Amino acid sequence: MRVPKIKVSPQSLAELMSDIEHGHIRVPRFQREFVWERSRILKLLDSMFEEYPIGTIFLWKAPTDFNHMIRNIEELEQPTASDDTSYRLILDGQQRLTSLYAVIKGLQFEGEDYRKIVVDLESNGKSSSPFRYRNPDNRRWVSVSELLSASPFAVYEGLASADHKQTFTAISDALRNYPFSVVTVTEMSINDAIEIFERINQQGRRLTRYDLICASVMTDDFDLRDRSEHDIVSQYKSGFGTIAETSIPQALALNKKGSTEHSTQLGLTTKDILEVWDETVDGFHLAVEFVRKHMGVARKDFLPYDAMLPILVHYFFQVDSHAIQSLEHRKQLDFWFWRSTFSQRYSGASQTRMTEDASWIRQLVKHDSSYGYHNIADENDLISASMRSTTSAVRNGILCLLSTMKPLHFKNKTETNLGTDHFSTFTRAEKHHIFPAGFLRDMGYPITKVHSIPNFCFIPAELNKWIGDRAPSDYMRELRNLYDSDQEFQNVMSTHLIPVGNDSALWSDNYELFLLQRARLLIEEIKVRCGITTSLKPEKRDPVVNRIEIALRDTIHDSLLAYGSEYWKQTIPGDVRKRVEQAIEKHVKKTPGSSRSQFHDPRRKLDFCDVSDYSRIIVNNKNWNSFAGLFKSKTESERVLDDFRDFRAALKHNRPIDSLQDHRAQAAILWLKNALQLDLQEFGM
Repeated sequence: MRVPKIKVSPQSLAELMSDIEHGHIRVPRFQREFVWERSRILKLLDSMFEEYPIGTIFLWKAPTDFNHMIRNIEELEQPTASDDTSYRLILDGQQRLTSLYAVIKGLQFEGEDYRKIVVDLESNGKSSSPFRYRNPDNRRWVSVSELLSASPFAVYEGLASADHKQTFTAISDALRNYPFSVVTVTEMSINDAIEIFERINQQGRRLTRYDLICASVMTDDFDLRDRSEHDIVSQYKSGFGTIAETSIPQALALNKKGSTEHSTQLGLTTKDILEVWDETVDGFHLAVEFVRKHMGVARKDFLPYDAMLPILVHYFFQVDSHAIQSLEHRKQLDFWFWRSTFSQRYSGASQTRMTEDASWIRQLVKHDSSYGYHNIADENDLISASMRSTTSAVRNGILCLLSTMKPLHFKNKTETNLGTDHFSTFTRAEKHHIFPAGFLRDMGYPITKVHSIPNFCFIPAELNKWIGDRAPSDYMRELRNLYDSDQEFQNVMSTHLIPVGNDSALWSDNYELFLLQRARLLIEEIKVRCGITTSLKPEKRDPVVNRIEIALRDTIHDSLLAYGSEYWKQTIPGDVRKRVEQAIEKHVKKTPGSSRSQFHDPRRKLDFCDVSDYSRIIVNNKNWNSFAGLFKSKTESERVLDDFRDFRAALKHNRPIDSLQDHRAQAAILWLKNALQLDLQEFGM
């Protein structure tokens, strides 16, 4: 029978206060502020008196492994926590419970005297709230701590009027009998607990993993939040931007344990962090400098993913140097940056993918390993994406890409200043559009279409004012007349990747065609940055496909020979064997002079497989260990072989190949070339 992990129970105020007093319920280190300000306490008491809901209390019965997350608050006068006792930690309701405890116990701390939270016995609980803050006199003004004490009778008997006694009793009964809804979670793994932490709102403030990590490693001598702010975050706020707080524990976890999984981050100890702290701080300085200098990340807001900085920090940690170690390392880091950006790699399951990429970083440092293949954005992705989408990796990637082009001013041909002031205005509706917003609105285009990525470029304010809402054909012709030659004009526009040839849609003010033309230029540049070129000419496609297919068969044969010459029976899926046997039978019948005995050789049988068969053989669970050394990732192998198969099928059957299919094929061929260690220089690759 399944044991419930969640228990929901009503509890009285006295039960909860007793559990806090005896230390059964503990305050974790998640927040600095553990008691509300006076006005909120008065409102809380009034809500209880009026029997209004005040929210559920969430508690976690935590394993003893997490007793270090308990915050020892001297003012609460709880007994010292024991290392071998399991306590209930407050996930939500911390300030409600501790505020009530401070009032009921009449505590004094941080300049506040909670005995002064009183009830006005002349209010009758009708016209206004009976709760006030003032000195009690035990006649009209009675301290809540006296009202709810274990022995309130002396105060009660000393009251002068029956009305006062009636109000005293009514308020006391309402507070003592208020039904608290308490949810206690038990039998939870740390990952389950993390999910609960993230999903609970604490008075409108979401509890984050960063809060938990800071709490779990806090000591009297070390505060991760303060050290991060002082050593890392504050260093870049003015010139670069605010480093995401989550990036710091991710980098620490990578440097210490090689993983960023949430459980790994929460498993860090203060000792772990201090052992790698200085190198991690240096790594952030070097990582920021790298993306600013080489990747066009002029401000942190334009970093495609926060996840990128911890990966780069890990690189510098691994090389233990203040510089990129070699030209090969620089090339592979470039590929990683652009491929991760335009494949939107960290848009989901980012912790797992960060861990994978950190593993690749270590292989790069040790063995100069190449970064893997990922499908990247195509023209339609750019056209449909908006420059106003501040969380878009593709949008930020385009900003970085154009920044690295060192775009020149349309008129004076000097390099455009891409400083803070310029960047701060780029999402404004009237800024940075090649086809001006006003012109497109007059043409009937919706504002979402106006902000399409291919319509963006860096245009300084005074130039934007000069352009106004004119048609592109108008202001572009005027610009072209300012140049000494068409070649000079085209050179300047090429720094923005703006098509201005005779067939450019700019000259006819055809917005739809222009978006496609510019998107193609952007994609071509992205391919170059990703190491995916279009150097494979149409007449060389078929020979390259044949070369790769032969290499795949040879690799499968050589790898599976470890099972012996009869490896077909042990390693080839049954339906593949059956289909190959049928194909051989058909071949023998159609080919004079041939016989089945010619195809006993396992390598010859592979000639009758197709690419989908190769994929099934390679990624088969039983066979994968034989191929993992070459292909590294099972998932990427399947994707690459699928793209290669589709391209081969279109090629062999003379079907048209669109730009997206061609792009994916180019990437797949490059990936297979590297994995199979093929020399394709004769084909321009």
